[in-house]
Amino acid sequence: MLLSTRGRADREAAAEPPFIRSLIVGGCIGYVSGITGVGGGIFLAPLVLALGWIGTRQAAGASAAFNLLNSATALAGVWATMPALPSELPVWLLSVGLGGFIGSWLGARHLPPKAMRLVLATLLLAAGVRMLTAANHYF
Repeated sequence: MLLSTRGRADREAAAEPPFIRSLIVGGCIGYVSGITGVGGGIFLAPLVLALGWIGTRQAAGASAAFNLLNSATALAGVWATMPALPSELPVWLLSVGLGGFIGSWLGARHLPPKAMRLVLATLLLAAGVRMLTAANHYF
């Protein structure tokens, strides 16, 4: 992602992804996400970019929507099984909403695709480091 200079998907209209291949890719993302405990959106964006299915801005939007729906579903599941949610939850939700608004505004209007790929690569690196440090706690 960091060394990507191709940017082909950002200049050309990407072809519609094949249906069966999309289902397989989605299933793999869900499987890896479930095993690692990392949201599937972090895997979705680089994969659809590498496959040339969508451009950088569309990948960022798809990943954000995926993470929003995934997180809302997870929160609903936790709410159904826990007697009380953390008292900090309203502050967290406000922070997430504000961060999402600022990020989407920057991504849609101000950041060039190469800068967005750099941000995505940084997020992937942070997720990888988080996974490795969390794994060290278990061993």
